[in-house]
Amino acid sequence: MSKKSIVARHPKQKGTIGEAHVILELLEAGIPVFPEFGDLSRVDLIALIANQPIKIQVKTTTSKNGVGVLSLRKITLNPKYNYTYRKDDVDVFALVVEDRNQVFYIKAEQALKNKGAFTIRLEPTKNHQRLLVKLGEDYTLSRLLRDYTPDTRSSRRREG
Repeated sequence: MSKKSIVARHPKQKGTIGEAHVILELLEAGIPVFPEFGDLSRVDLIALIANQPIKIQVKTTTSKNGVGVLSLRKITLNPKYNYTYRKDDVDVFALVVEDRNQVFYIKAEQALKNKGAFTIRLEPTKNHQRLLVKLGEDYTLSRLLRDYTPDTRSSRRREG
């Protein structure tokens, strides 16, 4: 996917555009979605997947050197308001890579195993390494939906 030029934006505007991108993708997939009102919680959206509410935190970034980085810390000008996300805050992080017009869905449980940031590879590595590489293709909406669909969850339990 080719990169597009991104105009410098206010962080709130960048976040709003990212949320709109995720909302559009969820609605196009037939998933009911509810936005947070007031910007006072750690949850940006709630999506009903298989009739189960999923708390989503949207993070918007631009790619650099073929990767997208999900920051697991909220850093503000006032250190009193800095925050590191915890497992009970959200169920899923939606990482919007705006210069590539892509959204990646990372379960909070997996993302928070990392310290400070979770990095997704948007392009294959130059040395074709796959071990321990988190490829974007593994974090699509269809992969997330598969994890929340009752039929696939129960069949995976029987296999395991």
